[in-house]
Amino acid sequence: MNITIDGTPEECRNFFMTSQVLVPRQPREEDLMEFYNSFQEATLSQDQEKLESMIDDNFYFVDPFGSCLDKQEMIRDITNRTVTFDEHNRSEHILKFHLAGNKAVVITLVSMKGTHRGEDVSGCYRDTHTFVWGETGWKLASASMVKTSET
Repeated sequence: MNITIDGTPEECRNFFMTSQVLVPRQPREEDLMEFYNSFQEATLSQDQEKLESMIDDNFYFVDPFGSCLDKQEMIRDITNRTVTFDEHNRSEHILKFHLAGNKAVVITLVSMKGTHRGEDVSGCYRDTHTFVWGETGWKLASASMVKTSET
């Protein structure tokens, strides 16, 4: 690209010293792990405002019962304590982590004891989260949870 600037040498020098070209930063694994941990904290603290900013508007979650929840339904379930964990008894182990461009998938093995809409959901689950990187950073795009016999 050629730029022509009419002016004194001092004016030209000031133009180039004050001009900025903003190049979008590429997502890094560290960013995703920080986001993932912040999302878990927002979920446990039921921080609706934070969850709103962290979940993509087109988000869908397939729960262990096969129901499909959109963003607002998911946030409502979290903030209305539809999901409860006995004594926060939930442990998680990352099984797979894949970052490709502006998308990432994290698969975890979750062991928990608690209820969802009054039904016991205690057990082990394979939890899959898909994330997208955009202008504001990472957002949760989709998630699904399947009961497993793994421990």
